[in-house]
Amino acid sequence: WNPAFHYDEMRTGTLHGYHRQFCFWSKLGRGTPDNPGMMLALDRGGSCKGIVLGVKRQRAQEELTSVFMRELTGETYHARWGKVRTEQGPVEAITFVANHDAEQYVGRRPLEEIARYIAQGCGHLGPCTDYLFNTTQHLEELDLKDPMMRRLCDLVERELSRK
Repeated sequence: WNPAFHYDEMRTGTLHGYHRQFCFWSKLGRGTPDNPGMMLALDRGGSCKGIVLGVKRQRAQEELTSVFMRELTGETYHARWGKVRTEQGPVEAITFVANHDAEQYVGRRPLEEIARYIAQGCGHLGPCTDYLFNTTQHLEELDLKDPMMRRLCDLVERELSRK
């Protein structure tokens, strides 16, 4: 997990209207065209617990430019404002949500199928398994346990043990 920008504040919060989902093919970074991996996004429906990172106003343009350049390089995501509920009160935050019109968008798939693609995917950024395991570990270190992510780790480990 790497925010890739300097932030001044970090809060945990819940975003309603979107959930964490493996819903994109990864045919370069964590897979290949012949052996795609899968990537996470915020997709419509449900809710998602996560981290809200705050940037001071005087540095916002500089810091957010790097975030936008990283997240909006292709057609994968749309930037959207979302209200996030935190213990300190609600905040408006920029979120990057799945673009359903993107070529690599695959929507909701059974976890067993996602696990097979994650177990096989490897691209120039490394194995897709690293992406899943590292993301899950960081969520858990932040006390943001996600049952879907943990279940997916178990399914991927089972896939890997069959090889």
